[in-house]
Amino acid sequence: MVSRIRGLGASKLSYAGRVTLINSVLNTLYNYWAQMFVIPQSVIKRIEAICRNYLWDGSPDFHRVPLVAWDKVTASKKDGGLGIKKADIWNLATEYTPPADNTWVWNNICKVRDKLKYGFVNGSWDHHPKGYTIRSGYDWLCPEQAAAVWSPVVWNNWNVPKHSMITWLMMHNGMNVKEKLFKIACCNNDLCTMCEVHTETVEHVFSECVYSYRIKAQLIQWFGGSLPGTITLATEHRK
Repeated sequence: MVSRIRGLGASKLSYAGRVTLINSVLNTLYNYWAQMFVIPQSVIKRIEAICRNYLWDGSPDFHRVPLVAWDKVTASKKDGGLGIKKADIWNLATEYTPPADNTWVWNNICKVRDKLKYGFVNGSWDHHPKGYTIRSGYDWLCPEQAAAVWSPVVWNNWNVPKHSMITWLMMHNGMNVKEKLFKIACCNNDLCTMCEVHTETVEHVFSECVYSYRIKAQLIQWFGGSLPGTITLATEHRK
């Protein structure tokens, strides 16, 4: 997994590109071995650390504070996450062929059986029409979350992946706006870069700033509508 990240220009990808690489390449490597072995917890933690670090920093090593909590990242897209699999739960949901003797692997298989047995009703798996599958086992083991009503707007075929990722970060308040950067002494003030009057928060940048308002007004006018009221640029107020 580390060699995949350090090669092929993977560190140069955007957030959206990194999510795609994690789901299509890194998780595929892990899933191959998880279908044959119970992966030790130390290895699972290292795998999740590699994916988490790569997502936020483009490197398998930790250099940057995550913008959004990992539990939110690993939630499904309809629940407000990015759909990245949790390595430990996926490992539990995978089928195994136990050895004949009482080994460490066998003991862990018994633990998996004890966790999954409550999903069987009258001897059959009750959560998928075709019986037990790894995906249905994973979904059953994951805690239920309230569906994000904004998910269909963010993740659809009409959006550019980069724009979807920016919007997703905005919905989780994960963007590095000046309000956050000023608190950790990364900038001299917390004023909006565009209007230079109000504090730069996520809400201000996308909804309240006079420049954002004008952009929305022009877009709505383009579609034949109008925004109520008028607004004047902050620079014009100062003049």
